[in-house]
Parts: sequence; C-alpha cells; structure tokens
Amino acid sequence: MTLGTFVKNFPEEVVEYIASVFPEMPQKIFFISHCDAGNILVYPLDGSHWINMEILLKELHAKGHNISVIRGSTSWYIPEKSPLYTSITVEMDGDVKDFFAEFIQYQLRVHREGSSLITFFKLTKKFMSFVSVGHTLWCDAASRILDNPKLIKSLIESQYDLVLTDPGIGPEEIVNEVASVFAEMPQKVIWKHRGKRPSTLGNNTLMMDWMPQKDLLGHPQIKVFIAHGGTNGVQEAIYFGVPVLGIPLFFDQYDNLLRLQERGAAKILQLHEVNGHSFESAVKEVLHKDSYKENIQRLSRLHQDQPMPPMDQATFWIEYVIRHKGAPHLRTEAYRMPWYSYHCLDVLLILMTSVAVVLYSYNHTVLTPNPVDITLRWGKHIGVPCGWQPLD
Repeated sequence: MTLGTFVKNFPEEVVEYIASVFPEMPQKIFFISHCDAGNILVYPLDGSHWINMEILLKELHAKGHNISVIRGSTSWYIPEKSPLYTSITVEMDGDVKDFFAEFIQYQLRVHREGSSLITFFKLTKKFMSFVSVGHTLWCDAASRILDNPKLIKSLIESQYDLVLTDPGIGPEEIVNEVASVFAEMPQKVIWKHRGKRPSTLGNNTLMMDWMPQKDLLGHPQIKVFIAHGGTNGVQEAIYFGVPVLGIPLFFDQYDNLLRLQERGAAKILQLHEVNGHSFESAVKEVLHKDSYKENIQRLSRLHQDQPMPPMDQATFWIEYVIRHKGAPHLRTEAYRMPWYSYHCLDVLLILMTSVAVVLYSYNHTVLTPNPVDITLRWGKHIGVPCGWQPLD
C-alpha cells in the first residue's frame, strides 16, 4: 500500500504529516486497462454503503463504463459532481443525520441508568423510531422518482444495460477523555473526528475530518485500529491484519465486533463504559498483548487466500450480466411462481388442513365419552334400574 494511492485527492498538509510519520512509504504510479463499455444506472444507499459502492464505480469507470448515479439532494457522502459518473439528483425534505446524533446521546444516557428490561424497551422504542424516520425518507425518495414522468421517461430512453443497487458523534466529555489518553501515549495517533476540537488534544495526535483508512491500515507501523465496528472497517482490519478495539454504537456493529472478539482478534468496550481509565486499559491491552496481533494475522491469511481478487470477481459478474442482456438464465425460479406459491400459502393451507383433521379425529375418538360405557358404569357403581344387569 502506497502514499501514491491517495495523494492526488488528499489535503497537502495531511500528506506531509503522513509522509513524515511514514517516511519509507514509496510513491508509485498505477496503470489500469480498459474493456468494452456498458451503460450502468446506480441507485446506492448513502453513508458507509456508498464508500463500498464508490470503490466499485472507480473500477468500472476505469474499464470505460458509462455510469449514472441517483442521489438525494441531502446526501451526506454522494457528491453531485464527480468525474466517475453523471448524477441524477432527487429532491428530499430532510435526512437522518441529526437523528443519528440524538440517538447516540439517548443510548448513552439510558445505558448509564443500568441494564434492565426497561432499558431494553426504551432503546428498542428509540431505535424503531430511528428506523421509521429512515424508512419514511427512503420511501419518499422512491415515490418522487416514480411520480416524475419526465425522469422516468429519461431513464427508459437511456436504455441502461444494468441497474446496480445496494442489498439494502459522540458526547464531548468522552471525546476529551479519549484525547487525554492519546496525549499520554508514546505512539503517534491519527484520529478521524468531526466536531469540536478536544481541549486535551496532544501534540502526538493528528485530528482530521477524513482519512485514507485503507491505506493507513495497510502500513506496517499501524498497531491498533480503534473503530465503531462497521462492516467496512472490520473487513479492512481483517484484510490488513490490524487488531481492533471496538466501541459499537448500533445496527450490526456489536455483532461484527463480537465475531472478532470471539476469535481473539478484538476487544469490545461499550460506549457507556468509556472513561479515561477504561479506555487507557483497553488500548494498552490490545496494543501490548501479542495474541491479538497473532489472531488477526491468522484471520488475514485466511481472508486473502482466494482464487481471484474480489474486485476482479465483482467486475466480471457485472460485465457478464451486461454481455448476456440481463442474464435471464441466472434469475431465480421464484419469478415464475404463482403468488400463492411464492408466499407458501399452498404449503400453509396443507399444514393447516392436516392439523385440523388430526384435531377433529382426536376430539371424536378420545375426548368424547362413549354413551354405552357411561350407562354401564352408572349401572354398576350407582345402582341397577329395573331390567338392567350388573356388568359382572
């Protein structure tokens, strides 16, 4: 991994700082081949999903494909102007950025009240509210696309060969405590942080709004990766063999980090547990305990042992679908099933009928008393009316 992979679009002062920290990092120039072009429409999700998608779009653009991207007007990550693609901007009334910050603050406050069933329900309710806000915004964006005849006509006339889509902040006091721990460490620290600059920030710490995470993780002098546990960061840490100190916030982050922790390659520190002492202790443990490095490097070797590079595999299948006009032979047979079979209603009907027959038979053979048996038993145990005979 080289400084030349990101120097073109990186701020000059940051490049100078990284070059001073990693003086042995060489400069290289890369050449990329081209192939037959296709016309591709991309409808991505925002945030970290876009980071993955953009990597793929760079490769497709380098191969000569013509790319159009549908983006929201309030997008966090997806720029309107890019040399990689032509953007199609859909007007949106808002985004979930402010709700993210509010949810984290609320989560921290509730966790500090103590773990209980009430805490669980409070967080679940707040999380569902967050999901509802996001769902409403995305549905609104889809409606504005479908309800715009001019846009729909333009999309149809563009005759796209492929549609590519997704499967689809912290409190100030904590930031100050983290900064004070970094300031006392002998190592140099590169910290991605957006917000107020901590008053306890040390001279050994470079704070920036953005950093080339993959390139830094790929450098041999990187010893520990402190992250929230998103899929991108976890995959990159595994690939480059860097042990992780994880502070999960929400979604799949805890699950991602737990998988690493169970394999001895990461340590989890819950957000509400973070203070100067706990953070310093966790950093030193991951930094100085050899087993973390050994386990993550073992996972890295397993991760990289593949028959072909993932990017080559991704571009091959995209171009394969374009070459074969949508590759209908690869489509699931579910598209040809009647609606009742697709939703398994026929199977459900058979199961319900079988259960009903069994219950009906049981009720009429076991639970319903036999009238003759009642009569005979009455005659035997209570008294024998005129003309009746005892059973024995």
